[in-house]
Amino acid sequence: MSGPIIVTAAEAERDQRAAAGALAHGGLRPGDRVAIVAEASAAYLAVTLGALRTGIVPVLLNPDLAPTEHARLLADADASLVLADADLPPLLDGAPVDLAGAPARRARAR
Repeated sequence: MSGPIIVTAAEAERDQRAAAGALAHGGLRPGDRVAIVAEASAAYLAVTLGALRTGIVPVLLNPDLAPTEHARLLADADASLVLADADLPPLLDGAPVDLAGAPARRARAR
């Protein structure tokens, strides 16, 4: 087992801006939902925070759930995009965008 991944504040900010830019370039806008079904990683954190800081709502699903559970949750989530582990690192190569200083969106009860 490898040790913890260490990310500096500057790297985290850079990756969040790039991920947010990639999501926007992919057509997501504030209020849209992006489902993320992936293991914890630096890319997972960057995509999640980049989404939040641009008003995109991340829907975080445990990758260890059964396929039927994923299907049920995804149907309810109304996500515009579903991302898995392999989808996350390429998002860190997106064109950076400006971010809010804090999450720009909260999930609303339906």
